[in-house]
Parts: sequence; structure tokens; C-alpha cells
Amino acid sequence: MSLARHASSILLTNTVTEGLQFLLKIIVAGLLGPQTFGVYTLLQLLPQYAEKFFRFGVDDGVTYLAGRARERAGLFFFNALIILFVASLASMILIWSAHSSFVNWVLKGSHVSLLTIGVTLLQIPSVFLIRASTKRLMFLEDIKAYNLWTYGPPLLAAVGVALVAAFSPTNLFLIMAIVTLAMALGATGSARAVYRLEPMQCHLDKKVVWELLHYGRRLYVPGIMNYMQFRADVLLLGLFLNPKEVGIYALAAVLAQIVFRLASVVASLLYAKASKESEEYSLVMALNACRYTLLCSAIISIPVLLAVEVGVTFFMPAYLSMLVPFYWLLPAWLIVGTGHVLQHYYYGIGQPSVPTRAISTAAIINIVLNVVLIPHIGITGAAISSFVSYLLYSTWLVIAFLRKNKTSLQELILPRKSDFKILIQSLRSIRRPAIEGKAA
Repeated sequence: MSLARHASSILLTNTVTEGLQFLLKIIVAGLLGPQTFGVYTLLQLLPQYAEKFFRFGVDDGVTYLAGRARERAGLFFFNALIILFVASLASMILIWSAHSSFVNWVLKGSHVSLLTIGVTLLQIPSVFLIRASTKRLMFLEDIKAYNLWTYGPPLLAAVGVALVAAFSPTNLFLIMAIVTLAMALGATGSARAVYRLEPMQCHLDKKVVWELLHYGRRLYVPGIMNYMQFRADVLLLGLFLNPKEVGIYALAAVLAQIVFRLASVVASLLYAKASKESEEYSLVMALNACRYTLLCSAIISIPVLLAVEVGVTFFMPAYLSMLVPFYWLLPAWLIVGTGHVLQHYYYGIGQPSVPTRAISTAAIINIVLNVVLIPHIGITGAAISSFVSYLLYSTWLVIAFLRKNKTSLQELILPRKSDFKILIQSLRSIRRPAIEGKAA
């Protein structure tokens, strides 16, 4: 099956689920209000930061190593699960030991019970397992299962949170418990889906563990820096401002990220396929993937911009101050999609060190700009910081890619007539290849 068919299938599922989550998040934000929505957003940082700092690039290592040694794929996956489970428990203990500092410095003393923090931390093992299992499902090209377990649990959680917010908007414990249960269901279901497709070789192999950690180490720092580039703004807003401002900014960021969803999907698919193909064929896929992603994301950004403008102005006056940051964040997330695709191209061909410099430099600039701008211009400063760092990150990777492969910028980003035909064909039937094969 082609990369484009998979991307189109995921895109259609993503469009439906993201559309529903888009509405649900707006409803939740309205029901909770900026203050409580900000606290909810900051609590969600705990499992997110745990996943980024404690998975050590192991799930990415599985994709590459299993692609190069398919007969041992089940053994690699089993040992990766063991590493991730131990790492998730360690992260829970560490975060729990520092929860009082988090409440005082980030939540600004907001009333959050220990039970609420505890049930939030219980999401961590599930988040680790879902990420590893869904990446494996994508590698095995079971796109139906990937769609179900990637988008199902977050959608279920969003529905549950909306229901709780409608009847008990101040009950953060119940809100976080709903999310934790949805993630647990996703972890169980995705792991079972992988097991049905591919028998695991269930024994601990020290050599395999070392291989996973060794390759994962090459992706660990770029992964952390990449995440800090995308999420440091929310944490720093929590440190400098208050949960209400965080809530307003978080809604702007969530809505702007809609245009990034396709790039995220295509990047993951490209990584899985490039790890199994020659470098020459991976180059062709990367060129077509960048053009396809940029074209689709630009088209999506138009209705997103109009919907946010109308919705916030007329129905959510408490969030009116999010519009200016949103105007900065929407093009920022559109631009960063190309860099994200190229980053995963390098991961797929076994050269993760190439994008490391771009990621690290952009992340450092992002953090410095946030520290400088947030105290003076608040949430708009965080949005400007994101725009500048995302632009630098993508520009750096584009230039490096063009120099390495001796290709032109036009070939990489300018859509062709064939790209429009491919888009229409993919959305109509999901039968024709869109990105694979020779560039048109």
C-alpha cells in the first residue's frame, strides 16, 4: 500500500476526530473558563513531559531497528515495552516527589488535591504504551488499527471531559480521572492490536536492550529539544503569568495546531517507510511528502482561520485576547510542518544527528525569547517566540536537505498540477498513490 493512501486514510479519520475534538475543546474551554482550563492544561503537562524526558528515544529506535532486522521485530518490540514500562514508573515517582513545587510555582497555589495529581500521573504508563504500540501499528501498516487507537482514546477523553465540565466544572479530579481511564483503554487496545498482528518474542535480551538504548540515545536530545520548542511556552507562561492566561493561550495553540496534524501524520508514515527503503527512494518520498503536506495544510488553514475568528468573537468573549497570539501561531504551525517532515526523513535513513543542530538551536532561541518577551507582552510574546523559532527550525532543515540532495526549493515546496490531482483522487477514493513513486 502506498504512503499516500495511508496518509489519506489517516487524514480522513483525523479530520473527523479532530473536528469533533475541536468543538469539544471549545465547549470545555467555555464551560471551565480561562482559569480552570489553564489549570487543566498545566496538569496535562505532567504526563507529556514525562513521556518526552523518560522514553529515551526507545520507541523511535524500535521503528528503525525493526525495519533493518524484520525477523527480530517482535523481540525488539517486547524489550522496548519493558524499558518504557520501567521508565514510566521512574518518571511517576520523580514527578510525585516534586509535585509541591509544581503546585506552588506553576499552578500559582491553585487548589489542586493530591488525588487529582495522583490520578493525572497514572496516565503516564498508558501514554508510553500507546505511543510505542501505535508506532508499531503504523510500521506493520495496519492503518485501521492505527486510526482507532491513535484518535479513539483522545476523542473518548474529550467527550468525557465535556460531560463532566457541563455538570461539575470545578471537579478537576473527575476530569483527570476520565482522561486517565481513556488512556488506559487506549494502551490496552493498542497493545492487543499489535500482539494479534505480530507474535512477540517475549524474553528479555540484554543485547537488544542495549541496541534500543544506543540508537534511542541518538534521538533523545533532539526529541527533548523538539518538545521544548513546541511546549516550553506553556510551562514558561505558567511560571511568569497565571493559569487564566495559560488557559487563553492554550486554546489559541490547540486551534492553531490543527494545520499541523497532517504534517505530523505524514512525518510518522515517512519515517516508518524510509526505515525500510533505500535512501534514493526515501528522497523521492520526502520531496513529494513536503509538497503534499504544505499544499493540504495551507488549504486547511483558511477555514480554520475563519472559524476561530467568528467563533471566538461572537460566542467566547472571555477568550477574545487569544486572537492576536492565534494570528502568530497559525502560520508558525503551518511553517513548522515542512521541517517536521524533513526531520523524520533523516530519522528514517538513519541520520538523526543531522536535524539535531536545527532542533537544539531553535529550542534555545524559543526559550530565550519566551523569557524575554513574556514578562513584557504576555501571551503574545510566547506566540512571537514560537513563530521565530519554528521559522528558523524549518529554514535550517530545508537548506540542509537541499544541499545534501542537490535539489531545488521549487521541487520541495511548490505544488504542481499533479499534486492537486493527487489530493482530489486521494480524498475521493483513497486508491491512487499520492506521494510514492517518481516525482511528477
